[in-house]
Amino acid sequence: MVVVGLGLTRQDFRRVAKHPVLVIAAIAGQWLLLPVASWVLILCLPLPPAIAVGVALLASCPAGVISTYYSLIARGDVALSTTLTAISIAVGTAKMPLISTISFRLFLDETTRIGVPVVPMVIQLLLFLVLPTVIGMWFRERNLDFVLRHMKAARRVGDVAIVICSIVIFVGLRGFVVAELGWVVAAAIAFSVLAIGTGLAMAVLVRADHRQMRTIGIEFSCRNNAIMALVGLAVLDRPELAAFALVVFLVQIPVVLGGFVAIRSRVPARALDASRLDGRGG
Repeated sequence: MVVVGLGLTRQDFRRVAKHPVLVIAAIAGQWLLLPVASWVLILCLPLPPAIAVGVALLASCPAGVISTYYSLIARGDVALSTTLTAISIAVGTAKMPLISTISFRLFLDETTRIGVPVVPMVIQLLLFLVLPTVIGMWFRERNLDFVLRHMKAARRVGDVAIVICSIVIFVGLRGFVVAELGWVVAAAIAFSVLAIGTGLAMAVLVRADHRQMRTIGIEFSCRNNAIMALVGLAVLDRPELAAFALVVFLVQIPVVLGGFVAIRSRVPARALDASRLDGRGG
């Protein structure tokens, strides 16, 4: 996330503040539309019960911090992504138990009430999103020429970190018995595609620009897999939900990131905001 901060200026957040309707719509959409998308999957696909629980829990989770880095790679609106992710995690303490409980009772015949790991969520918000982003922005303001010369190298370091994280998760999955792996992958792909489509449709309705649309599509699809895994292990005592969360993370790298990078490759560099790139206006 420090790499994300290196590409941001205060002017980027001032620009986001000029579009409160977009921010409110994107947050409300995650509250209202993502659970509906998960219900559609549960009703339309003959998912095994454990996987259906995973889909419902995934939809109730706040946005994942990784979505901000994905927006950076996809040439989305990174300041908007940072704002949406921070708000999503902050309000997740109310959303997660409410939405998951409704989903479990309506469709899964489960009456479990989810206890939210508030402290880990706050720590994640501060240590893995706010603090690294602020450090990156601070360093950019004081070493602008250096940052502009080495930004591509910094992004490559971020890409390598994603690869290493994926390998660690893949190796870690060997400790779990991932039953019905085919259904897990199918559910992860279906949820990701449906969430992206839902986010893009909502972005069109609020007349978001292309960069904002890419960000909202990513934001809708990238849920907080770490929180879901923690809830699965520590709250529900269901290791299969933690395994599901990890598989979803791995599946979304080619599905979400690959799809938006393909779109990015068709966007000329000059389409980006030049003043944001040189950082001298903010």
